Amino acid sequence: MELFSARIEDQGTHVVLSAVGEVDMATAPDLRIALATAAARAERLVVDLTGVRFLGSVGMTALVEAYDHAKRDGVGITFVIAARSTVQRTLEITGLLGSLPVVHTLGPDKPAYPA
Repeated sequence: MELFSARIEDQGTHVVLSAVGEVDMATAPDLRIALATAAARAERLVVDLTGVRFLGSVGMTALVEAYDHAKRDGVGITFVIAARSTVQRTLEITGLLGSLPVVHTLGPDKPAYPA
C-alpha cells in the first residue's frame, strides 16, 4: 500500500493537485514538491485534500508554506477538504481552518462551499 500519492492536472482555467494518503514526516517532502510543481504552472491552484487520511504537523507546515508562496507569487490557491474529516479536525484544532482558503466538497457533482 502506497502511503502517499499526488496527481497534477491542468483543467483549463486552473491546475488541480489531488493528494491521497498520509502526510507525515516521510511523505511531506513529496507533498512539498507536488505543491511547488503545480504552483509553477498555475495562475489558480486547487489543492484537493479530500483523499488525505492523516495530516501531520509537517504536512500543515507544507500547506502554510504553499499558501505563503502562492500569495507572494500572485497565484490563487484554494484547499479542498472533506466535511467532517480528520483533515478538517486537524485544521480546526490548530487554527488553520480560519487562516487558509479552505472549502468543503460533498462530492464530484456537488459545488464546494466555504469551510
